[in-house]
Amino acid sequence: MRAERVIEAPISMDPAEPNNPLIHSHEKANPATLKDRIMRTRGQLKDLAQRAESNDLATWEGICRDAKGGMFMGLEQNLEQIRHGIAELAAQRKKGGVMSRGIDKNIGEKFDGGGEYNDEVGMIKNDLHTIVRCASDLNKMLHKDENIAEWAQEKIAVVKSMMVTVLDYIASEHEMGHEYTVSESINEWKKSTKAPVRPKNPVAKAHQAVGTGSGSHKNKSKEIPRKAKHKKKPEISEGQYDKLLQAEMSKIITD
Repeated sequence: MRAERVIEAPISMDPAEPNNPLIHSHEKANPATLKDRIMRTRGQLKDLAQRAESNDLATWEGICRDAKGGMFMGLEQNLEQIRHGIAELAAQRKKGGVMSRGIDKNIGEKFDGGGEYNDEVGMIKNDLHTIVRCASDLNKMLHKDENIAEWAQEKIAVVKSMMVTVLDYIASEHEMGHEYTVSESINEWKKSTKAPVRPKNPVAKAHQAVGTGSGSHKNKSKEIPRKAKHKKKPEISEGQYDKLLQAEMSKIITD
């Protein structure tokens, strides 16, 4: 008799504590409740933060020794279990029903369903704050008659050019009333990245023009009687062929 494999649910819900599910063997870890994983992680982070406050080299030697011994692996595992448990709770809440009652309504709101953040504007604004801070600090550091390496000047010029390009694009889109959602932006990108149509081989095109190519008879096969298909084609001189070939090549280059 073949043994049937039992597939466990990702989490087991507790109606009494809807925000504290039991997480089942995610990434081969031992089952544990979400609160238990949070408690373990909190203890690890507190211990690490307390030790990190010290400037004592022996303390840091101990931190490095523990890290090599797997301390951070245990912390990473606990964090992954917490992330997984919260993601499953968010998915359960979106499904609705009795099992979704009491689940925190603030979890899972920044995700697009595929596990990735969907807050492009927020990330851009964060980057812009960083750019402004760097520009301000650089402006204060630079002296009037200071010599700057050429590569540094080029990089600043590139950043300026890119920023102006993005500014012009966003301003134009807003002026025309275009403010795309994420899905619309993806569709626009797909349209703009279609594979280009490959041009015909100029030699093959010349062959078809003079009627000597292998596919030159395909479009005329229905009009030619069966007996006339193998009729010998009229010969042309080498000079005529060269002229026709050059004419076709000129058309392609001109186009």
